Amino acid sequence: MSIYKAGVIHTHKIKRIAPQLLIRLLLLLLFSFFSKAYALYLSSDISSLEPNKSFFSKSYINDTKKVNLYTFSAYQIDKPDNKEQGKPIKEGEIIFTPLKKIVLPGEQEYFKIFYRGKTDDKERYYKIVISETALDVETDSSQNQQSLFYPTVSLETYFVVRPKDIAFKYAMDADAGILKNTGNTYFRVLIHESCEVKDDEQPLVLYLLPQQEFRHEALKRKSRKYIVIFDKYHSIGNCD
Repeated sequence: MSIYKAGVIHTHKIKRIAPQLLIRLLLLLLFSFFSKAYALYLSSDISSLEPNKSFFSKSYINDTKKVNLYTFSAYQIDKPDNKEQGKPIKEGEIIFTPLKKIVLPGEQEYFKIFYRGKTDDKERYYKIVISETALDVETDSSQNQQSLFYPTVSLETYFVVRPKDIAFKYAMDADAGILKNTGNTYFRVLIHESCEVKDDEQPLVLYLLPQQEFRHEALKRKSRKYIVIFDKYHSIGNCD
């Protein structure tokens, strides 16, 4: 289950300008976009709606010096990976509040995601798209004309609707180096290098979807290993 952010940039023409200025603005826009990090900060790359909840609240921060407009949309995917297939959502299945929001520089806001789809023993996966558009209008002093482009950065984050009845199960074969999710909901896996506790260590982190298995030599080593689900750590290591 891969977790990533994707950015796209759109331009919208609002006034006719000279071709030379158009090219210059495009180059400047592309350079500024690719030469700095995303201005939108999300609290996490993946969120999940638990069975006993009717909505999920997610925070975001305008990490820029400009006033920005944020809009929200979503689409469904079959499963999160590099070959995921997207499809439109049925009307009313996913509801955002608000649909759009103007946020001041450095300000933190929240939006809510309501799920109104089916509730059964199947886990469902979505991509939430958050688009950021700067509202400040820049000017070209030499031409005394307004800039004709509003750059928009779009970030995608995963949203998981867990099954109505959770079945958290797994199968671990340390000798063969195999861990399988035999339940009906995803979980996170942390694999450390050894049994020692090191503050600066970066463990191997991955997510396992239902019926997915992970094969790796790291599972055979004597080390601290955990499955994390619902904010609880379940030890699957062999340090004892």
